[in-house]
Amino acid sequence: RDIIGRIIGKGGATIKEIRERSGARVDARDQTEDPVQVLISGTRDAVEAAKAMLHEAADMARAAFGTPTRSAFVDDAVARARVQAEAAAAAVSAAVSAAAAGAGTSVASSAASSPGACPSVEGVVDLPKHATGKIIGTKGSQIAEIRSRSGAQVDVDKSASSCRVRLVGTQQQVDNARAIIAQLMLPVAGVGQEGTSGEYLEIPKGSVGRVIGAGGARIQELQERSGAKIDIDRTQPDRILVRFAGFPENVAAA
Repeated sequence: RDIIGRIIGKGGATIKEIRERSGARVDARDQTEDPVQVLISGTRDAVEAAKAMLHEAADMARAAFGTPTRSAFVDDAVARARVQAEAAAAAVSAAVSAAAAGAGTSVASSAASSPGACPSVEGVVDLPKHATGKIIGTKGSQIAEIRSRSGAQVDVDKSASSCRVRLVGTQQQVDNARAIIAQLMLPVAGVGQEGTSGEYLEIPKGSVGRVIGAGGARIQELQERSGAKIDIDRTQPDRILVRFAGFPENVAAA
């Protein structure tokens, strides 16, 4: 854990370079354990490339701290892992070919239907910059809900001009996340669940901070006291809308 900062780099520059060069998704945000668990996802080749780059960055960080490196061990381990993976892939390919040429049994179909066989895919949703807060939500509550409901890994890459949402998971999980995000970006309307309603209130831009409160404390308190879900809609450039959703009595209280 003492070298994770050097692996991430200033402003995340090093880990971003590893992602771009390898093509893999690399996530080192969870630093609660020692050693730090780094999540890598993508194709087999991309994951192997990212592993090698991470080990190289770790060796360089250890060298900077004056501690022994393990580059030789790492190179050997990566090489052995690659050989084993290629051998396994060749064995599976041979089995599929033999089955197709034989009695017609479908090894490929069995493999596709077995648990864990669904490939991981990555999708991107590009949104306007002002949609960032709507996707993340108060204290990350909205993006956590998207992850929970869809089953996909959802992250927001914020740039100066846009809000890019990255989705990783099975095709179904990515499609679920896209649908949830599309629903969030719809104009303000009722919730649609039986017995619930949705209303909105326009407020001055200067009042947004007071409604949200320090660290989202004020809007969280309003939600807890009223029982309604409250969102700040900043997707419209000329006005700020506060959206209320829930049962009519909760919405009225909010």
